[in-house]
Amino acid sequence: VFQAPGWGAVIGMSTVASSDIQGSASGGKTAAELELGLLVCQHVVWFFAVVFAATHSMSYLSRHKSVLAYPPWRQIPWVVLSTAAVIAQLVLCIICLSIAAVQHSHGGELVRGYVRALPPEVYAVGFGWPLVIVGVDEWAKRSRTSGYLALQKRLKLQFETRLGAYSPK
Repeated sequence: VFQAPGWGAVIGMSTVASSDIQGSASGGKTAAELELGLLVCQHVVWFFAVVFAATHSMSYLSRHKSVLAYPPWRQIPWVVLSTAAVIAQLVLCIICLSIAAVQHSHGGELVRGYVRALPPEVYAVGFGWPLVIVGVDEWAKRSRTSGYLALQKRLKLQFETRLGAYSPK
C-alpha cells in the first residue's frame, strides 16, 4: 500500500493499494505515478474553475447593463480580486505540484510530462467556455431588458388611456 507522507492529504493524494491498479488499465505505471497524474488533472481543473468563476463574475457587475456598456476592466475592485484569485490558484497549483514532485523520485519529469500531454482541446475548452457563458448571460440580459421595456410601454399606454377616459374636457 502506498501512503503519501505528510502533505499528501493537503495536496489531494490518498492511499492506493497497488493491487487496486492492475493490468492494462494502469499502462505499466506505479500507483504513485498514477496519483501524480490524477493530482495534475485535479489542479488543471481547479485552475480552469477559478478562471471560469472570475470570467463569469464580470457579467454580474451590472444587473441590466451589458458588459460592453459597463466594462469590467474599469471596475478596479473586480479586476484586482479576479486577477488575485487566478494568480493565487496558479501559485497553489505550482506549490502543490512541486511538493508532490519532490516526494516522488522522478516527479518533476512526470509533472512536466503530464502537463505537456494535455491536448490543446483541454485549453480551448477551459479558456473558451467562460466566454460562451458570458455571451449567454449577455443574451439573457438583453432579452430581459427588452421584455421589461415592452411591459413598461404597455403599462404606460394603459395608464394614459384610463387617465384620458376620466379626465374632464
